[in-house]
Amino acid sequence: MQLIHWGHYIYRHFLRGIEGANSFSLNAHKWFFTILDCCCLWGKEPSALIKPLSNDPEYLKNKASDSKQLVDYKDWQIALSRRLRAMKLWLVLRSNGASNLRKFIRGHVKMAKHFERLIAMDKRLEVVVPRNFAMVCVSPLTLGNANQKL
Repeated sequence: MQLIHWGHYIYRHFLRGIEGANSFSLNAHKWFFTILDCCCLWGKEPSALIKPLSNDPEYLKNKASDSKQLVDYKDWQIALSRRLRAMKLWLVLRSNGASNLRKFIRGHVKMAKHFERLIAMDKRLEVVVPRNFAMVCVSPLTLGNANQKL
């Protein structure tokens, strides 16, 4: 699977067993400079998506799509009238490149590690669960009856 290419070798263990998956969803808006509802979906069997999403009115038919010799991407989305989110993601990937995106992600993970260390030194806060990637879950510690006063 090529998704490992986007990460770093130290994160590969998170994808252990991915070869047995039928699909894989990635929220591109997290680290790929895209809009909130941009998501990548890889499917082992594209036909499982194409059939339920197909929209085949007479005015969209043409010789090329009828011949089935090309991929008709109109069948790979929910509706023809929705925004083309894939274009922005494609431009991000082309303009930044894999190495710059890796560097960007590693930078965020490094900042999260630093933030986690700072929280560990603060007597008012605690890290609730161990950090994964760049997500640090923090909670205020109970200081006497300070919570009651709030």
